Amino acid sequence: IGRYRVMRRLGSGGMAQVYQAVHPALQRPLVIKVLHSHLARDSEMKERFRREAESASQLLHPHICPIIDFHDAGEIVYIVMPYLSGGSLADVLVRDRIVPPRDAAAICAQVATALDYAHRRGVVHRDVKPDNIVFDEDRHALITDFGIATARFHARLTGTGRAMGTPH
Repeated sequence: IGRYRVMRRLGSGGMAQVYQAVHPALQRPLVIKVLHSHLARDSEMKERFRREAESASQLLHPHICPIIDFHDAGEIVYIVMPYLSGGSLADVLVRDRIVPPRDAAAICAQVATALDYAHRRGVVHRDVKPDNIVFDEDRHALITDFGIATARFHARLTGTGRAMGTPH
């Protein structure tokens, strides 16, 4: 995809396919989130995806997954982020069924500091869930997926009667 070499597909969500990739010149492991092609043809969804990249790229915090790149080539629209090898909180819950209290407190504190930082900059995540909390190799929690975030510097995209987010 573009200048990146895709290694494998990691999964799929409501808006995008997610791939593990590598930057060929730097050998840096990455994740590429590619907007589903039928959504890339929808100008509102394409704009929402672009705003995810814009909103998250302005948030430089140790517990917010950074955006490395964004590209729009018509029906191929993608965001590039670092590959975090620790998986997600959802993965931990499926595997272990519980999170020990000390670990839960640390995760909550890290995510809370990230959300506080984003809120002070006018960005509200709106989809905090275990799938969107990922871990680096040192088990630090980072929040990701600002796909339906609202930012005070953006006009509203969510129309009346249109639901966004993860209902469960």
